Parts: sequence; structure tokens; C-alpha cells
Amino acid sequence: MFNPILKTGHTELRQAIEKLIAGSRTDIDFYFMLSISTLIVTLGLLEGSIVILIGGMILAPLLSPLLGIGLAITTASGKSLKWIITHLLKALGFVILIALIVAFLFASEDNELINSFHPNLNLFLIAFAAGAGAAYAWVRPNLSPAIPGIAITVSLLPPLAATAIGIRNLSSVIISESFALFFINLLGIILASIVIFLMFGFGTLQAEEEKIIRKEEAEEQHTQEEQKNNP
Repeated sequence: MFNPILKTGHTELRQAIEKLIAGSRTDIDFYFMLSISTLIVTLGLLEGSIVILIGGMILAPLLSPLLGIGLAITTASGKSLKWIITHLLKALGFVILIALIVAFLFASEDNELINSFHPNLNLFLIAFAAGAGAAYAWVRPNLSPAIPGIAITVSLLPPLAATAIGIRNLSSVIISESFALFFINLLGIILASIVIFLMFGFGTLQAEEEKIIRKEEAEEQHTQEEQKNNP
């Protein structure tokens, strides 16, 4: 088994797992923050304003699910990986939908900012570094305030919003370039988080993670039953 290089207590490791899974939960709070951030980012792109773009990126809750995927791969938990990917796909579909609505309501010609998304090795390395920093800060509670700054560093939401704008404008170039940038950012974050989580020794915590996932699933099922009984 891979010996931990970075030392921390078992309690801190478990708390990090709980925080990541809670942050990956697509509940009403998650969708509210995601809708607000998507609205701001899409309008920022249409206006060609980097300042507005940054404001929306701070609010976007997409970092947790990506780190959660890295954690699930580290612990080799198929159950956790399936749960988090399901929630992430719902979130990504929601982003595209909201961004499409905004793009149709506030139609705009392509501008320099929208056309600036071009994937390259440097951007992948930035995403990798940001993913490593985010994963490390997630385990170290005293570094949690740094996470919003790290979220700004890597571009997750803007390429998705730009993809929706490309769909609205029927621009295959914008669609392909923007989504490719999102994908390399996603890949960089996940790969970096796997490295950091392995260094902390999360690889031995599959049972702990799946126990927390089962608890989340039970709570989700309970919530769904309550909604059915109280329409």
C-alpha cells in the first residue's frame, strides 16, 4: 500500500471526505449558487468583462465534485465515483441550460473574450497546479480560506458558458474550443487531486468514504419521499 508522504490525523482525513461529499451534493443550495454564478459568468462573457467573470467564478460550486472524483479514484470506490459523477453530470447539464437561456435572452455577437478560450499545455499545467492546491487546502482546515482564490485560478464555469453561447450562435469553433478547455481543466484538477490525496494516504479509506456515501443516499431518498408525500 502507498505510504503517506504528507502526515495528518485520521479525523482530519475523515472530515475532508465528509466536506467533499457534502460539497458535491446537488441540493437546492448547490443549484442556487450554480444558477447565480452561471448567470453572472454568462453575462460577463456577453459583456466581454473579465471583472464580472471573476465574480461569477468565485461563487461557482464546481470544484468540490471534481475533487470528489479524484478522491473516489484514489480510494478505488466505484460506489462513490458513480454517485459523484451522476451529480456532476446533472450540474453540468444545468449550467449549459441556464447559460443557453441567458444567451438567447441577451443575444450578443462573439467578442474577444468569448473567442479567447484555446486549450494548451500551459492552461493544463495551471489547472493541475490549482487542483493540487485545492486538494491540499481541503485537507488542511487552516488553509480553507485559500480555496476561493484557487477556484478563480482555474477556469471551469466560463468555458461551459462559452460553449452554450457557441451553441446559441451556431459556432462550431467556439463550441469545440471552449469545451476542450473545460475538459483539460477538469482533467488537470482530477489528476492533481489524485496525487495529493495519495500523498495524504486516502487510498486506505474506501470503507470510510462508502459509509458516508450510503448516508448521503439515505438522506436523498428520505428527501425524495418527503417531496412525494408533500407535493
